[in-house]
Amino acid sequence: MRKGFFCLSQKIRPFLPLIFFFTFLSSAPGQEVGKPVIGGIEIFVDGQPAPAELKHFLPLHSGMDFSPFLIRKIIQNLYLTGLFSKINIFQSGENPVDLTFYLERQLYLHQSFFLVTRGLTSDLIEKEVRTLRGGEPFDETLLGPARTEIENILKNEGFFEPKIDVRVERIGDSHLVDLIWKIDPGSRMLIRRVQWKGEAEKISPEDREKINRLAGREYNPRLLQAYCQNLQQRFRRQGFPRAEINWLVSVDRDNRAADIEINAWLYEKIVVEFQGAKVPAELITPLWEERVFEEWALSEGESRLLSYLRRKGYLQAEVRGKYSREENVLKVSYNIRPGPKQFISAVTFSGQKNFSEEELRQALALPARAFLTAVIDGESVYELPQRLEAFYKMRGFPQARVFLRIEARGKRALAHLFIEEGPQEKIGSIQFEPELIFPDEVLLRIIGLKPGDPYYSPQIKLGCQKIVDFYQQNGFRGTSVGVREIESRPGIYNLIYEVKEGERYRVRQIIFIGAFITRLATIKKELRIKEGDWAAAGLIQESKRNLERLRVFTSVQVEEIPVSENELDLVFRFYEGERSLASVGIGLETKSEPRSFEIWNNVLRLRGTAEIVRSNLMGDASQLSFVSQMSLKETRGVVSWEQPYFFGLPFRGYLNFWLEREERISFGFDRRGVSLTGIRAVKGDLMTILTLRYARTVLTHLEITESEIDRQFFPFSSTSLSTSLIHDRRDDSFNPENGYFASAVFEWAFPLFGSEADFLKAFIKYQRFYAPAARWNLSATFRLGLGRGRMPIHERFFAGGSNSFRGQEFDELGPKDPFSLKPVGGKALILFNLELSFPFLSSLPAMRGAIFYDTGNVFSKRSQFDLASLEHALGFGLRYRTPLGPLRLELAWNLTERKTRPLLFITIGQIF
Repeated sequence: MRKGFFCLSQKIRPFLPLIFFFTFLSSAPGQEVGKPVIGGIEIFVDGQPAPAELKHFLPLHSGMDFSPFLIRKIIQNLYLTGLFSKINIFQSGENPVDLTFYLERQLYLHQSFFLVTRGLTSDLIEKEVRTLRGGEPFDETLLGPARTEIENILKNEGFFEPKIDVRVERIGDSHLVDLIWKIDPGSRMLIRRVQWKGEAEKISPEDREKINRLAGREYNPRLLQAYCQNLQQRFRRQGFPRAEINWLVSVDRDNRAADIEINAWLYEKIVVEFQGAKVPAELITPLWEERVFEEWALSEGESRLLSYLRRKGYLQAEVRGKYSREENVLKVSYNIRPGPKQFISAVTFSGQKNFSEEELRQALALPARAFLTAVIDGESVYELPQRLEAFYKMRGFPQARVFLRIEARGKRALAHLFIEEGPQEKIGSIQFEPELIFPDEVLLRIIGLKPGDPYYSPQIKLGCQKIVDFYQQNGFRGTSVGVREIESRPGIYNLIYEVKEGERYRVRQIIFIGAFITRLATIKKELRIKEGDWAAAGLIQESKRNLERLRVFTSVQVEEIPVSENELDLVFRFYEGERSLASVGIGLETKSEPRSFEIWNNVLRLRGTAEIVRSNLMGDASQLSFVSQMSLKETRGVVSWEQPYFFGLPFRGYLNFWLEREERISFGFDRRGVSLTGIRAVKGDLMTILTLRYARTVLTHLEITESEIDRQFFPFSSTSLSTSLIHDRRDDSFNPENGYFASAVFEWAFPLFGSEADFLKAFIKYQRFYAPAARWNLSATFRLGLGRGRMPIHERFFAGGSNSFRGQEFDELGPKDPFSLKPVGGKALILFNLELSFPFLSSLPAMRGAIFYDTGNVFSKRSQFDLASLEHALGFGLRYRTPLGPLRLELAWNLTERKTRPLLFITIGQIF
């Protein structure tokens, strides 16, 4: 394990933080007659004399002026860093003054080990202890609170009188310690009796007996808590939303017995009724679970019901609520008149003078009109006036008013917005006071305002924060900005920004705390600020984000410590996370595409995965992983080495070794290879990937007529270089509703290292997602693949199945072998998928229906590429939203071959 904080000589490395705090004394003022000066200087760290090299870096030297303020400043700055837990500075003599520094480095907890003798696993204690965590500063005064915390954990498990011992072990001469906890949890007490208090008579004998039977058994608070919570939830579902079931325990330590008292209070029963329409009761019942003002709950319930009904299309719904009490029952009733069900087919405007109708539609994110669906749901349409008024106010129309009128036209309805704009207010002049370090032109550009712009006070006040942020980015701290808004004449406002510039700081020193495993060189590569730079807040935060993206720290904190009028020091504190991870997964798959809805009629087999990961292996944020997959169609093992810097270059690199076996319809193969991949974000969401790969493939079987290249069992070697460009602007990678995804992959396989490969491949994909109306989504996917040269069958393009062309089974689209009728793949591919999804069941918002159209084909040669030869498929299905993408059930018909039997597909994830 690496020791020390800084990458200098071994002797002075542990003491370099001390240098950090004394450099502000870089020059000694001239001496005055009679003023005490510094004589000798001695430094001890952890009881050992500091090496002579350390004194060479200290600006303290004999003959400097001495003052108590100087000593206090040194101690203050040392404590601020958290590097030292104890600091003593002793002086002797009057003139000169000899100084002796005694410093003790701050200890950090490396790991806690919990040895539990019996009755309990250590995992529970390790999970729930919060006082002392690995990577945090350690002080022996924390052992008491940690001991109390462990005792409470044991108490919650029913243990009394535990014996807890702890041993502190320092790791070598480092500043790390391990804690060894030896825990005897003691013994559990027996429940002697169970008593009921409160409204126990309202609880059924069966429920009371279930808890009464705990008498004579070991006292287990978690079990008792579960019983009481289940009983409380049951009563709340039965109409007692304020029911409380809790318990108290009295302990008789002499007899090792516990008496339990169950307090049951049901309070009043609340009955909620709806008349005139069927609506979900859960919209209202949460309002009455707590003790609230009845009038507020009643009004809020009316508002929620109106929103629900309007969202369902009942635009003219009316709701009236009332409540009454009878003995111990609170009766709440809502009278609902839903009216006819309609949808908004168009939104129109009148009265606007300064904006076109198209500008207003864009401001409200409205399409022009819809003939089959609503342009906006019934709930949102009532929000349009407020949204449009806000739009006008931001553009300088403070008196703008908007009124909504809904005109019924059968099942359709027209929403019309009447606009009263009122006068517009504008900005006259903009001044900055007093004279500032930055010119007015720069500050005008920062606030984004100019004379003649619309006057909107919140936007003007936002300019104050923009100026403060700008000063922060240029190294200033403590800047404050106010603005005076003066009406020079009706509707014209002059702005005076009053800026009080703070102190401007440079970064003098950067130190790191808590990186026990991660190398200093690795950390420094992620910094976007260096010593001597202005203390730009944005660069400091970007450095923090970069360090977090290394994925080796559970937390990264940065602190600024001013050490002089124009210099500050940055302290980065790290908490390193777990370095090892292991996971397994198991599932089911069918040997072929599902042939029916009956699972028992499909051949099912197990599919499993296993993964072992070791991160930050050599302190350079690298990661070594092994991933294996086993299934009917493929077996794969991948060993991957991931580096945040590829040969020192600023992009992430991967070195992969793999073995795989895959079974396809026309062939099967064994492959082994190695690849080197570099990934780098170019700009924004644009990413580039460069891969150099060598693979050796052996065909295990071939179901088609073998070609010159595809000779059965003949090893085929390929060396290839590929580059990819990816631009992802989707709002969600797994369940996108808006945005687009574009990628282009170019691969060149060339005869190198004795390989037979000599081909070029290009594959382009574009996906677009669009929401034409609320909860309606339209998506389109286009794919184009082209190849040339000597391409073996396992490198050719194939299509067909749930993720490409749903009018054919897996790999079945395109040319076939004339003898076996199995697919042979091709050197050209084109696919287009168009899909519309829509709400299916109002009670299941995650469920959607879908209709889709697929077209495309695979061609043996590029010269055979012909758009007139495309196949077409049409189908429909269901989608159920999951965190990993939609679970899809689809039926598809091939329109080209006019097959009468539809194809059934069941899969998860978006079509790729």
